[in-house]
Amino acid sequence: MSTSDELTRIAQQALQAASTVAEPVERVAALAEARDRLDDAYNEALAEAVVSGYSFREVAQAARVAPNSVSPRLARSGLLASYASDEGRVAANDVTLAQRDLQQSAPDTQRLRFVPRKRSTRGRS
Repeated sequence: MSTSDELTRIAQQALQAASTVAEPVERVAALAEARDRLDDAYNEALAEAVVSGYSFREVAQAARVAPNSVSPRLARSGLLASYASDEGRVAANDVTLAQRDLQQSAPDTQRLRFVPRKRSTRGRS
């Protein structure tokens, strides 16, 4: 189960809870909570999509949003937040770094390791 799946489940529970609230102002608060949980799931799903190889433009088209609105949402996702710039955006090269890092942390991936050169005695007296 992916992180966005879990966050989507949490958003569904929050929405279900909001549907049982009778008092209008309490329902507003409950719906705001559900919206926040859905926003978390949405951001995580966007991040999972770009990390799996979809371009920012493809993800934006699927979400029916402007391509430049994807980058700040990626910066708010759990998956890519650590790659965000100081301006709160994730660029394509940041996604490439994340993909590499995730690939290297996979248990079946063989990591490169440092092997020191052998010292040569040639040319020494």
